[in-house]
Amino acid sequence: MKTKRGRSKARPIPLGLVGVGCVVAAWPAAAQAEEPAWAGAYVSPGAVWSWTNDPVASSGVSFEISGGYNFEFVDEWYAPHLGGLLRYGSVDDGVNDGAQRGAVSAQGGVGPLGVEVGFGWRGAMGDDIPQRNGVIVSPFASAGFLYIGPEWFFPVGSPLTRPELSLNFGLKIPIVQIVWGIQALGSMWSRMPSGRPLRVEGEARVAAVEARASAWSEAPTAEVASLTPGERARLARHWLSEARAEHASVPAFALLALSLARFAAPPDLVAACHRAALDEIEHTKACFALASVYGGAPVAPLAIETEGVDVAPTLLVLAQESLADGWFGEGVAAALARAAHRKSGEASVRRALSRIARQEQRHAELGLRIALFALAREPALRGALTRVVSDLLDAPIPTGELCVSAGERRHGLLSERERAAVIRRARRRAARGWVALALQPPEHASGRLESRSPPRERIAS
Repeated sequence: MKTKRGRSKARPIPLGLVGVGCVVAAWPAAAQAEEPAWAGAYVSPGAVWSWTNDPVASSGVSFEISGGYNFEFVDEWYAPHLGGLLRYGSVDDGVNDGAQRGAVSAQGGVGPLGVEVGFGWRGAMGDDIPQRNGVIVSPFASAGFLYIGPEWFFPVGSPLTRPELSLNFGLKIPIVQIVWGIQALGSMWSRMPSGRPLRVEGEARVAAVEARASAWSEAPTAEVASLTPGERARLARHWLSEARAEHASVPAFALLALSLARFAAPPDLVAACHRAALDEIEHTKACFALASVYGGAPVAPLAIETEGVDVAPTLLVLAQESLADGWFGEGVAAALARAAHRKSGEASVRRALSRIARQEQRHAELGLRIALFALAREPALRGALTRVVSDLLDAPIPTGELCVSAGERRHGLLSERERAAVIRRARRRAARGWVALALQPPEHASGRLESRSPPRERIAS
């Protein structure tokens, strides 16, 4: 059985110095670890080891559960988070029975840094340290699953009024985020394609590829020596996905021209479809070339399966596809290319993104013009098309984050969080543009397209 002992207090460490030191020590690892984080709710059980030097040296393990919400922060990975925490455990001074301790607090912060504020309690230790209740203030830093920070306990209504300082070192497991994140990462390559998709029974179709030299992949030069093998592999997958989508857009625009001819569309729309197909050929070559550079071997498309492909059966279907795949889809593609261009630094990547951004915006406007042509031909379509726009605006956006390194970002890769922010803004802009034009008399809508559509950004290569 343990017995009470006399206590000679250790000289306490200066509280402010310890707190600042803990946060500064944890910051470099946290700031450089662009850890997976997903906008949405989180639940994180964990274990925390605490060491206290005043009023008596003691240490122990507490178990906790925290939960809350990670908010999305546009164009940055430093996402705000807000939640609550319940912690319970004990500390032992080596002589007396372990003293219970716990906390119920709110927590919040930005990125790897945060603070907990709430109610805490400390159990009695021996006869000379009574039960204390008080206020908890605990700044912390986190990197991945790791957590570190000082914790100040300010007793209230107790004979002992001096603040108590503990150092907390913890391991947290974000269960909900892990589950959601795996789902999001698993679907990241099924994202909205860069060009107009070639659809068969509602599903986008692309060609298979093989490793061989081809005129489709006459490679530009790109500096890859500074990239790790993992970075090159991810960039190769990204640009290959873009290349296959752009390649499918070539027959998609040819099919669109046939659909327009079926409904006696004016020649400027038909001509614009053929110009767009030529644009997509250049996009395809640029993307296959970059995929070849990062993959270390030339890659080219095989034949694309066109069985089951047919022209739009009705004017409504033509308008719906033009809004979804053109005005919204290619508008998003243009916005993503602009965002990647702003963050990229490799010359060949910037040239490709510059061209893609300008021309995809033009293709998006073509989609809107076709929808307005259909609306002018049949004004009764307005209600159905407005519902399509509403559905497109509210369509789910993947929330999982594909973390990217500085090197990958330099070569044109955006994180899933950056992509999601761009997609959301582009959709809202497209919806506003449609509403502004669709409510106009049909004879005036087309004439006002150029002034009411999203501004084309001037991009230098």
